[in-house]
Amino acid sequence: LQDVAMLPGVYVPSIHGEVLRPVAQADDRFLPAYSPILTPHTELSSMHLVENARGCHRGCTFCVMRRTTNMGMRTVPPEVVLATIPEHARRVGLVGAATTDHPKIKEIMRPIVESGRELGLSSLRADRLDDEFVSLLVAGGARTLTVASDGSSQRMRDVAQRAERLGVRSIAIRFNEKLLAELPDRPSLERAPILLRLAKLNLTIGDDAPARRYARAYIREMKALQGDDLNARFYFNIVDPARNFGRTELAMAFLEEALVDAPPNFRVTETLAEFYARRARTGDVERVLKTYVERMDSSRKGIEHAAKWARRRRNFPLAQFFYEELVATSTPSSSDWYDLAQIYAAQARVEDLRRALKRYLELSGADRRALRDAAQLFSEQRMYEDAEEILSRAQKKYPEDINIAQRFAKLYLDWGKLSKMHDVYS
Repeated sequence: LQDVAMLPGVYVPSIHGEVLRPVAQADDRFLPAYSPILTPHTELSSMHLVENARGCHRGCTFCVMRRTTNMGMRTVPPEVVLATIPEHARRVGLVGAATTDHPKIKEIMRPIVESGRELGLSSLRADRLDDEFVSLLVAGGARTLTVASDGSSQRMRDVAQRAERLGVRSIAIRFNEKLLAELPDRPSLERAPILLRLAKLNLTIGDDAPARRYARAYIREMKALQGDDLNARFYFNIVDPARNFGRTELAMAFLEEALVDAPPNFRVTETLAEFYARRARTGDVERVLKTYVERMDSSRKGIEHAAKWARRRRNFPLAQFFYEELVATSTPSSSDWYDLAQIYAAQARVEDLRRALKRYLELSGADRRALRDAAQLFSEQRMYEDAEEILSRAQKKYPEDINIAQRFAKLYLDWGKLSKMHDVYS
């Protein structure tokens, strides 16, 4: 260990203690590293790989280069990099931890591209991309660019000391705006996706005004292409990202437009109604649901959707309104009346409950299940006499059913009539 501890770059805890030794560095005269062998039998086939810089100056906390290069970066002069490229190499790859941070990176890229060679870079920094840089990459055969924000939020990037001067999304916005400007100023299937991307990108960076402007332009574009009765899914292309990034007002504005312009869609209705319900804006909730029902021509399906939504939200007065509309249609079912009875029970509307359960029993033929359901609902409301009457009917109709006897016994136990409970079992 004593001998090994003398070697540059070697750390022996028992000898060096807690102080780490400097990381060993190659002498500058050995730079750059490059591939002396050019062969098609590798992953990067027939590509000459050459280092244009070593190390990284940015110091992101998650990266091994923060420590292993002593927080420094050594660049190789362009003429030295270019001198390593053999004449027969048709593809060149620039390699390094921060390839694009070389102060003369374009002076290296330009001669390579102008010589007709393909060009690749091992890493791209978003804040180094400009029109000339991207043009050189395209001329060198690149068709896609991949850059990473290295963090789900700006806070996380700050924690990681991610030293980007300009965000990835800002770069994307600039290039999409440039692409949009090059297209003819008329509705097209090429423009619409770009407008949508620009709306989403501006949402992600919290720039609401352009996000709203591009979102409006996207909807106008799609209406021009597909007609004014645009399908609701195109509105949700805006609504969903707006919700995800907390832009509720923007989402609500487009839902309001979809409510009246798009073909009736209950997802639009319930999403918008939920927004208003969370704000205790009951008048707007009622308006939204009634608009949907009206646009559905007061069909059974539309009324049923609205009634069930109001019931799930425990908005019993509104649920009552729609269930009463439902039983007033030409083909009410027994379950409609039972649902309405449960709504009346939730509001302690005793006479209405009796009326609804009476109609429920009539339509269901007073079968075993219907009698048990009605008795149960009366019992839950402590309407014990009504429950007793229903169970008596059930017992006469189905005297062998032990379940009815057990319900009788529970009713009398809840009612406090223990003697009658014993009579049932007798």
